[in-house]
Amino acid sequence: MKSTIAGLLTGLMIMSSTMAFAQTVYATKNGKKYHQAECSLISKKNPVAISMEEATSRNLTPCSKCFKQAETGETKNK
Repeated sequence: MKSTIAGLLTGLMIMSSTMAFAQTVYATKNGKKYHQAECSLISKKNPVAISMEEATSRNLTPCSKCFKQAETGETKNK
């Protein structure tokens, strides 16, 4: 019984850590940055959804516009 509970807890820990790294970001074919879905800088450039892991492996860096807004909660009114 104890080993079953330990196995379940281990499985839950693995699942939760995997889900934490499964963030989806967006990139263009030749871009050097990754973006959030609503970023206006890529809205007309056919962005493709990729995992954060893939963005990191492609050496992409975060977009300073959309990730700054996400961190601070800023919005721009035009």
